[in-house]
Amino acid sequence: VIITEENVTTCAAVAATFNYSVENGPTTTFSHNGSGVLSITQLPNGTGTFTYSPTATDEGNVVLITATIADPDGTGPCASAVDTATVTVSSSSRNCFGVQIQINQN
Repeated sequence: VIITEENVTTCAAVAATFNYSVENGPTTTFSHNGSGVLSITQLPNGTGTFTYSPTATDEGNVVLITATIADPDGTGPCASAVDTATVTVSSSSRNCFGVQIQINQN
C-alpha cells in the first residue's frame, strides 16, 4: 500500500484527505490513534481515498493513520505491507486554511 500524501497539517474544523494505491493485494485495513472519524473509499482498481475529520480533542496533536495489507499467501513469498500518514492538528485557528490571521487588540 502506498499513501501519496504522508504529512498534512490542518485544524480541528478541517478534514484531511489522502490518496492511496494498492497493487495486487487484498483489502486494506486502516487504523488511527486520534479521536476523529476516518472515512474510507476503496475503488476496485486498487486506488482509493481516506479522509480524517479531527475533533477538538485532536488539537495540538499529531494523529497517526496506518494502512495495512495482510499477508495474502501466509507462508509464501508475499509479505504484509504497511504505510503511514500523519495529520498534525493545529491548536491555533490563526493558521487554518494556510492563512495567518493577525489579531489586533486595542
